[in-house]
Amino acid sequence: MTAYCEWVDTPPYTFTTSAPYKFTYADGVWTSSNKGVNNSESWFKITTNADITVTFQYFCESENAEKWDWLSIKKNGTQIYKDGGNKSGKIVYSEVVTVELKASETLEFIYKKDGSGNTGLDSAYIKDLAINGTAV
Repeated sequence: MTAYCEWVDTPPYTFTTSAPYKFTYADGVWTSSNKGVNNSESWFKITTNADITVTFQYFCESENAEKWDWLSIKKNGTQIYKDGGNKSGKIVYSEVVTVELKASETLEFIYKKDGSGNTGLDSAYIKDLAINGTAV
């Protein structure tokens, strides 16, 4: 008897995102899609199947300096970064952030838009997201 097997490499992570407001990707930047939508949330989550290193830069803006809208970044449900507030319309990304994740751990990016007004400055951006050095 001859047995044949097919080996399939399992990616070291899975990627899930919210609905209906997802983060969308263009030109190296993930952007929240709930801009101007009151009381809404846009998020994505990386769940690991193996040990990985995640690197990225982030930026968040809100309609005024009161920081009504927030970007939270959570590792295993615990907030590790939080940013919000008006940046005067100029996008200035954070320094490069590096997060080490073990198998079965999670990294979440959550942008929450409150019910306040909207002057067009309410979005979150994740730039140069890479896992183990490969762009995602």
